[in-house]
Amino acid sequence: MVSIFKPIAALRGGAPSLQLVAALESFISQLDGDGEMLLGIEEKDASKWQPVIEQWRREYAHVELKSIVTLRPARFLSPKVSWFHTLAEHARGEVWMWSDSDIVAPPGSLDTMRQELMHGNASMSTSPYVVRRIERAPMMLEALFVNVEFYPGVLLCKRTGLARFGLGAGMLFSAAYFQERVTWEKLGARMADDNALGRALGPVKISGIRTVSPYTKNPCSCS
Repeated sequence: MVSIFKPIAALRGGAPSLQLVAALESFISQLDGDGEMLLGIEEKDASKWQPVIEQWRREYAHVELKSIVTLRPARFLSPKVSWFHTLAEHARGEVWMWSDSDIVAPPGSLDTMRQELMHGNASMSTSPYVVRRIERAPMMLEALFVNVEFYPGVLLCKRTGLARFGLGAGMLFSAAYFQERVTWEKLGARMADDNALGRALGPVKISGIRTVSPYTKNPCSCS
């Protein structure tokens, strides 16, 4: 069973954007009877997310969809790790996937990454991403860096063999191995938590799946 962790950033007024809803749904739609989605929602946004979640529960009645509503967790320096720690208390899966909330997963991504983890010689499968949406001119340079330098660099790392880093777009790994190798306090002290997690759980396989981010991010290096 796989548990997908999706901590959701605070909304900036109004309802959840159509882009964010579609990104989350791209994961929910790939789940079957042996998977669950854990949504981390800030308490002040609960009423805005409720209609969306109710619609998902009607449309994907076979999916176990857990909405964890709470004040923004602040246990660690890293906000994401604070959320992951909170969601982990509700996770039942033997395999965990950590993924940024705005990532769009192509059809078949989850099954492909499961197979990569099961039949490879790596302890984690992680998916690179590209940027497909630029809202403002200043984002153009960042998008160019991701698409023209960062993404090809990740592919080069893939050609050279197993990696020692993770990518926040998607990281799939054994929950038991995580509990054996990772200390929450040490992971939470790092802002580059995806990179730190990859180092702790390595070796890492760079997935053949290419996810899509509608916005630019802060990619890690291949070091």
